[in-house]
Amino acid sequence: ALAYAQKLKSVEGEARAKQVLARLYVEKGDYVIATQFALASLKIYQALNQPKDLCTAYLVLGVIYRYQL
Repeated sequence: ALAYAQKLKSVEGEARAKQVLARLYVEKGDYVIATQFALASLKIYQALNQPKDLCTAYLVLGVIYRYQL
């Protein structure tokens, strides 16, 4: 999905794909990569000024940090 979004030059699609990847890496227990994808998604949503998606991005980051405790 990430490669496809990048091919289409869909910035919002890229952010969503990165958020999904972050969630998948959380499930795998790889919190470093999950955090990288989550922060990349957050950065895109900040640039797009999308409050709803920003909220979801912060939620994903919160989940990542919670699982690391």
